[in-house]
Amino acid sequence: MLKIRNGDWKLLVGFSGSLLVLILLVFDWLKPLEMLSYDLRFKLRGAQKSLPSIAIVEIADDSIQAFGRWPWARKYHGALISILSQSGAAAVLYDVLFTEPSDAPDDAVLEAALKVSGKVYLPCAFEVEKKDGQLVYGTEYKPLEQFSRWAKGLGQINIQPDSDGVIRRIPLVIEREGKFYPSIALQVYLDHEGVPFERLKFIKGKPIEVPLPDGRFMRIAVDRNYQMLINWAGVWNDTFRHYSFAEVIRAFKQKSRGETPSLNLDEFKDSFSLVGLTAIGLTDLKPVPIEPIYPGIGVHANALQNLLERKWIRALDKSGNAALMLIAALVTSLGLLRRKPVSGAVFTLTIVLLYFAVSYVSLAVWGVWISAVYPILAIIFNYLATTIYTQVTLAIERTRLFNLATRDGLTGLFNIRHFKLLLEAEFNSSKEKKKPLCVIMSDIDHFKKFNDTYGHQVGDLVIRETGKVFRASGRDLDVPARYGGEELIMMLPNTRIEDAAMVAERIRKNVESHEYKDEKGSYKVTVSLGVSCLNVDSNIEELIKRADEALYKSKEGGRNRVEVSN
Repeated sequence: MLKIRNGDWKLLVGFSGSLLVLILLVFDWLKPLEMLSYDLRFKLRGAQKSLPSIAIVEIADDSIQAFGRWPWARKYHGALISILSQSGAAAVLYDVLFTEPSDAPDDAVLEAALKVSGKVYLPCAFEVEKKDGQLVYGTEYKPLEQFSRWAKGLGQINIQPDSDGVIRRIPLVIEREGKFYPSIALQVYLDHEGVPFERLKFIKGKPIEVPLPDGRFMRIAVDRNYQMLINWAGVWNDTFRHYSFAEVIRAFKQKSRGETPSLNLDEFKDSFSLVGLTAIGLTDLKPVPIEPIYPGIGVHANALQNLLERKWIRALDKSGNAALMLIAALVTSLGLLRRKPVSGAVFTLTIVLLYFAVSYVSLAVWGVWISAVYPILAIIFNYLATTIYTQVTLAIERTRLFNLATRDGLTGLFNIRHFKLLLEAEFNSSKEKKKPLCVIMSDIDHFKKFNDTYGHQVGDLVIRETGKVFRASGRDLDVPARYGGEELIMMLPNTRIEDAAMVAERIRKNVESHEYKDEKGSYKVTVSLGVSCLNVDSNIEELIKRADEALYKSKEGGRNRVEVSN
């Protein structure tokens, strides 16, 4: 038969603390905490190098002051598109919806600019709602036909925040009524690589496979809603090249007049120029992992950079995180096997910090989001379970050793050595506080003859059962003990002699009426008892001696009776 050692139990108990955390992981009950830990890792990483080919043209507060209230006449957008195209931009991505007609001449200017440029990507958007964890898309908002027919491509600009309102991902593809729509960033990237969107295949829960011209496949990690986790470059002001819409227009006019432009427009050559609103009050600013206010155009810029660099974030699935959690818990359990609570706490803290460091490196360096909260919680639960088990085990062991040292092995009552220690303490207290203290001595009548007649096993049975009756017949504060052989003794604190005599009589009656049974039959015995009480000038030895003398008188008087020593 397999025997489990104490160390094995400790390992199992500690490891079992992880099972509760595993349940939490399966049902994702700590998802908000996990997302916060994810954001923290991005903040700790800091700003990353931005692609120099990405340029942001901001419709910021200075541009609003220059051209008036929004929305502007579309001739300004036509002018910007012409300037960027003439400056050699590889692509112009607009994050402004042109879904309604405006002043006809202005619309004609924008249409002409789009037609001449051939490099502009225009946005569309869909109404969205969440049902059973899935994103369901409704009405589509598209640019006017006179604009969209001249755009190099259309791409949706939907951004769906997580349950806590923070944007961590972007839908690279939207599925609506069996048709798929690329994000504007994905469409630009595909055109850059020379890959038609129609060649992509989409399977829920699987990476998006992009067949590259060289015959290889690029697999973009997405979730069941085809959303890609964004690998954020850094805070808005520290990443990408930023330009003012108004400044670009102004620089072009200066150059046209032969003046030195305030901005070198050649900086847009071969760039991916993203145009969008960043003015306060005009744009839907959202929180992202790296800062609480971030413009939508920046989300698309990050998505485009991720695709161009092929550095998006891959999230480990639940089974992978569960495996990591169990490994961390097992390492903790093994490390705690022979450690004391303090060193165990230090070890556990070290493991927690080490694991968080691993989760940070995994995200910051390898681009893999592994769970931090669940494994760290499993490590802590493991430590708590192990520590509690250790303390309980020690307490049980201390109790066992205490019982071995103070209890009689046959009756379970205190042995006479420990009884005398308790009696001495109570004796001193009673004398000091002038409280009464009594002792009862008892002896099983004719026990030697009984033992010789029925054997030692029955004799032991009688002593053991008499000890139970002895203990049950007293009060909770009374202290029974085995004096030796078949003799039992009881200390009765704060008890007068007449009350002690009543307890002794109750013991006598209960023993007399008790039926002693074993597999061979039943037996009857009686006891004789002697009672003594504390006198002013007595001591412990005198107290016990007088109880013994009273017991002797009980035997001399015919047994199965109580005698009191005054």
